[in-house]
Amino acid sequence: SAGRLTLTNTGLGSIYLTDTDGGSGVFQYDSGVGVQILSPASEPMLFYTGGIGGLALTLDTSQNATFTGTVATGVSPTATANSQADNLSVSDASHCGITINTNATGATENIFFQDANGLNGRITVYAGSHASTPDQMWIYSNAAVALKLDASQNATFSADVEVGGDLTLGASGVNKIWSKYIPVTAMALGTGVAVRAND
Repeated sequence: SAGRLTLTNTGLGSIYLTDTDGGSGVFQYDSGVGVQILSPASEPMLFYTGGIGGLALTLDTSQNATFTGTVATGVSPTATANSQADNLSVSDASHCGITINTNATGATENIFFQDANGLNGRITVYAGSHASTPDQMWIYSNAAVALKLDASQNATFSADVEVGGDLTLGASGVNKIWSKYIPVTAMALGTGVAVRAND
């Protein structure tokens, strides 16, 4: 029919793009498999938009994908992503998010932060099947653990904690502040707090 080129073959239907060096790329259709695009074994596959200077996507020979611009998924966002964090944008008309999942027993899920000088920070979640630290989240800074959140939601800071505003200990009754070596109790006393060492 008008405006259509049809190639018919009893096997694979293929279009070969060959240069003078003997290399070739292939467009082909395999029934039961689908449409296939093949590059030579030693060369990447490049996708351009807006002309030859607009490289958008590179697929290398190890199947790694490198996008030149922003990667967006889902529906068009109703708000513009922050210019300092718009390399990956995930949008949806309802609930939205990113899931990191491991199928290995005792493994961890990680997010790493680094610059040209190396690793700066990291968030690690230990799976429920982890042998020593199940269901815990550890936050690192300068390659060291800064905060541990355990399976009971207890928080353990590795260094000093500075509070810029109010610090509330529970809603009512007697609440305790524990020193590593000497336990002390903070007791409600009128409108203030009395702190004493435990007997």
